[in-house]
Amino acid sequence: MIVRIDGRPQVQIGRIAHAPDGTLDVGAFLPVSSELQDAVDIAWRDYGTLAVLGRAKRDSQTLPFLMPVSGSAITSLGVGSLGEPETITAAPGAPVLIGTRAAGEQKICRQRSPANTYSPWICSTAGRDPSYPR
Repeated sequence: MIVRIDGRPQVQIGRIAHAPDGTLDVGAFLPVSSELQDAVDIAWRDYGTLAVLGRAKRDSQTLPFLMPVSGSAITSLGVGSLGEPETITAAPGAPVLIGTRAAGEQKICRQRSPANTYSPWICSTAGRDPSYPR
């Protein structure tokens, strides 16, 4: 989840489970990485990786990253112009999709070759807020 700590968005994970009496048991939430600032949106890519829109300390714009929940280093995702990324979605074995705004139009972006982390983004589909079925 994305929470505000000292006024800045931060990615944190924690455990939420059903207790034996049926109530929710919420464990402590911990930050995943200090490399990313100003997180905008987040999605599970697979059991150990989050897909996150945010700004790394070295960047001036919001970009997509892969963030291991183990706390390992984040990895940038894709290359090329995305306009203004607003939303991100992911699913195991499926390409990461980004909802973006460019030149006043809303587009859905995907990588040309999803198996290649540094594959260029293609933003040819009109739409916004992409999602995968649950």
